[in-house]
Amino acid sequence: FYDFSLPDNTKNFSALDSHERRDLRDLKTFTIDPVQAKDLDDAVSIERRSDGYRLYVHIADVDAYVPFKSEVFVEAMKRGTSCYPSHFVLPMLPNRLSNELCSLNEHESKLAKTIMLDVSYAGEVLDMQVFPSLICSDKKMSYDQVNLFLERNVMREDYLPFQQDLLAMNELSQILQSRKFKRGYLAFETSELEVILNSAEIPVEVKEEVMGPANRMIENFMLLANEAVTDYCYFLGLPFVYRNHEAPSLNKLYSLLDTMKKARFRVRKLEELRNQKGYQMYLRSVFQNCSMEERKYISGIFLRSMERACYGDSCFGHFGLALERYATVTSPIRRGSDLFNHAVLSEFFAHGIDSLKMDELREYASLVAPHLAEREMAAEYFEKDVQNYLLQKYANQYLDCTFMATVEFVTKESLYIRTDNNIWGILPL
Repeated sequence: FYDFSLPDNTKNFSALDSHERRDLRDLKTFTIDPVQAKDLDDAVSIERRSDGYRLYVHIADVDAYVPFKSEVFVEAMKRGTSCYPSHFVLPMLPNRLSNELCSLNEHESKLAKTIMLDVSYAGEVLDMQVFPSLICSDKKMSYDQVNLFLERNVMREDYLPFQQDLLAMNELSQILQSRKFKRGYLAFETSELEVILNSAEIPVEVKEEVMGPANRMIENFMLLANEAVTDYCYFLGLPFVYRNHEAPSLNKLYSLLDTMKKARFRVRKLEELRNQKGYQMYLRSVFQNCSMEERKYISGIFLRSMERACYGDSCFGHFGLALERYATVTSPIRRGSDLFNHAVLSEFFAHGIDSLKMDELREYASLVAPHLAEREMAAEYFEKDVQNYLLQKYANQYLDCTFMATVEFVTKESLYIRTDNNIWGILPL
């Protein structure tokens, strides 16, 4: 990685960035991330208003440190994404940037881009602004602790100053969740396995990660921020790297209905699944009166019928999110698409829509989008390979043990099972 000579915690931010910034350091702001997270690229603030909420989504202004086509920018685009295998990180940016200078760490003044959204009590976006800012996070929170508060009303003492903010955010999150479903958002029941290692890097436990209200809250806020900025840039005609997701192909829909029929679930006519709302209604109807295990199994069947989301410099819409346009800007520390989109925003803030650089950015987007899709897929495969290796290593410790197990699904040749300590296995019939 390249060495940086930038100051650790400079107060002379004008030397790093010449654009006019709004100083929001007096605004109560905090981050919510996994406990082990070090690259904190988003923070949130909220204000109650007579007609709804004012939500602030602050995103690390990586572009202030990594200008377009600089050596570090080019290297980041080559990598395409940070990679998160079970027990370590392969970062897209040097640690000096991702964990220190750009990360929205607690009690440190940081450069950011802020998306300010006025949202009504009905979930309608009344106004949106995006601008360069200067923020200071008052608290680094974890999903686990915020979930404890929102689900069981158990709160750590150092979280008490943020109690009302968290309650307001949870209210807004529920409104946004309802808004997503009304437009046709697809909600699958999925879960991830986390392999816990001891100091000797030996797997000692496998946990199933649960999606709690805190996780949904941040997901809903980032989705709304991305949606708003995408529309803003789309209608301005700015070059952008979009996140596209096409509707399922006819072949995949045929396969879905055939699998559902064999599994003795009710089926619909093919033409009813061609539009997003019909697909969502079918999924939700099948979910009715099903256990959580059954919902996960059904979700797997439906997910296999979906096309893969990919990056592109043209906008084709996002089937899964039920949006006509979608792109991401909320993770510039760890996603190349977001870093590029930040470069576009910075150029627009500095020189406007008629900047001579926009044509260069547009050409670059067309070249880099397919590469980013390829790198994302490679990272996902690698993460899955590492996890499978660790799960196998974990399971090998219990070869002579007996466990209770659940049959997850059945094929003509095998039973697929999961033990009560999250070991997956295949039993040949």
